Order: sequence, then structure tokens, then C-alpha cells
Amino acid sequence: MRELKITMPISHQNCQGQIYFLHEGRTKTGKPQYFFSLKTEGNLPKKIPDGYHIYERPGGQVFLRKIRESSIKEDELDYVQKKIASIVDSENSDVLSDLCSIVHRKIPPEKMSLLMRRFQDKFQADIRKNEIIIYRVQASNAMPIMKFVLENEDKRLFSAYRWCFKGNIDDWIEIGFYDKLKTLVDKHCPALGTDKFYELLIAVE
Repeated sequence: MRELKITMPISHQNCQGQIYFLHEGRTKTGKPQYFFSLKTEGNLPKKIPDGYHIYERPGGQVFLRKIRESSIKEDELDYVQKKIASIVDSENSDVLSDLCSIVHRKIPPEKMSLLMRRFQDKFQADIRKNEIIIYRVQASNAMPIMKFVLENEDKRLFSAYRWCFKGNIDDWIEIGFYDKLKTLVDKHCPALGTDKFYELLIAVE
């Protein structure tokens, strides 16, 4: 008896819990083009084209893009992601909690839970060439806030930077250099979402 193979459309659940489906369309010149949509109807490919992969931008936008080479190892990105997975922006959480304590009697518990999840800041990591960038994410908006730059590929030494929010700077400032990624991550990531973040600076001797 011939075995019947069932193929499913390509889908991806993003960080917001939304399920996106890969669609195939055509350009004006007739070439195939691919995009993700929440819609379940349409031309839904059963296979990802060779040389492409599913990419989720911090904040939840989903794309199909060409596979890019990077000096960053998968286990290095995984370590950063695990370190920041449980961190939320404490300052915004406190403000939201105060607001919710005022209006909780008028909002059903299930909607209150959704409200908390939607407006609490989270942190997500992504790779760009030789950098691991941490984004602060609120709803679908993402802003780079800390990064680790690979400086020595053979010895796997990194430098650490945080974003400076002073109006006269608005740029990356170095907070650690030429050290193992784990050491820098363990030292600096706990400051995310706290006032200590703004105190992260290179010690001047």
C-alpha cells in the first residue's frame, strides 16, 4: 500500500503568540516573492526556498530572508537569549502595576493579563554580522539597548556597549572590552530594566 504523505504550510509563531503563514506571490517580472501573513488562505508553499530561512525581527515581525554569514556562534546567541529571557523592564512594569491597581475593578482578569503582557517591556537578542544586539521590546516596537561585539574571533573575545540616552550623545558607549562573552553577559545583563543600566561605564583608573 502506497504511503500518503501530508505536507503542511510553512508557519511560524512569533514572540507575541501570533501564527504567521508563508505566502508566495509574483513580482511584476514574474519572479517568485515570499512574505508572511496571518491569513491562512492563498498560495501557501510547503517548502522554504533553498538559501533562505525564517527570520523574526525583535518585536515580532516575521520575514523570509537569505541566510547570512555571521562570526557569532549559535551557542553564543543562545546564552545571551537565555540570560535575558526572564528580564522585564522594571520601571515600566512598576508604572503599569500602579495603573492596573487603580482600574482593575473595571477590567476582567483575562483582559488585565493581556494588558500586562502587551505593555511590559521585554528584551530580545539578535545577530548582526559580528555583533549580538539586545533590544528592548514593547508591543511591536524594538530599540537596540546593549550589544556585544566580537573583537577577536580566534580567542572569542568580545567588547560590551550600552546605548547612551543623553541628548548630546545618543550613541553607543563602551562598558567592557576584550573579555569572554559569558563574563560580559553575566556582568552587564542583570542591569537591564533597572537604574543600574545608566551607571554602566568603563572604570577609569
